[in-house]
Amino acid sequence: SCSSRFCAACLNRVLRDEISNRNNRTSENSSSTATATNNNDQSAKCPHCRTNFTKTDIQVDHVLEKEIYDSTNTITCPFKGCNTEVQLCKMKQHEESCPYIRMKCRYAEWGCKWTGRKMDLQSHYDAECDFTKLGSGLPAFIERYRKTVEHDHRYWIDQNRAQLQGFNQMQSMQSRQVMMMKSRNASDILDVLALTYHACCFTGRFVLSRDLWSMILMKQGCRATMGNMLLSFPTMILVVRVSIEGFMLLQH
Repeated sequence: SCSSRFCAACLNRVLRDEISNRNNRTSENSSSTATATNNNDQSAKCPHCRTNFTKTDIQVDHVLEKEIYDSTNTITCPFKGCNTEVQLCKMKQHEESCPYIRMKCRYAEWGCKWTGRKMDLQSHYDAECDFTKLGSGLPAFIERYRKTVEHDHRYWIDQNRAQLQGFNQMQSMQSRQVMMMKSRNASDILDVLALTYHACCFTGRFVLSRDLWSMILMKQGCRATMGNMLLSFPTMILVVRVSIEGFMLLQH
């Protein structure tokens, strides 16, 4: 409901920090029932209107997005040393190729503390980085390790996504079966005829799908009705057959 405009990164940081602070307070006072109840609260207060919001409440401002795209105004690149004037709609594209953008060494997660301009990154690898000075073996090993970890992560994400999809399909199927079970009624002649038809003509399929008819088969009165129907079903078929044959003879 709030129409205030925020940078997406800033708003997500507000949400992340408030949830983190709330979880820290919960861990410090886990004996409190009310605090434990709020542990699953994934909301934060809007910096403008102070109402609670969650990540799903954040919406892209397409109107502002179109204004930026259509704007002919230019801004100066914010990275120190680059004084290029860029149109608002092309700022992201410029950032991808700007040689003054601040970057970390690709071995930062292994302990390299270097940060600097993109244009200086290659010289850092050639002359300064301790990991490249150790020879080609270690960087190659690190690259293989990184690719292996990324591959494993993608594999498990795909596996979990497939399992979740299968679970959703199974849950949907079970929901449909439950609805069908609840809708079965011995007082409905169509349900009685359908059960009789499946029991007489497709016995194997009927045994496999007997759970769908449990609402009828579990009640004694319903079972008695079904028994009478099953006993009379062959007679009904015979009567229909004799009637059809008699009608055909009359036509001849």
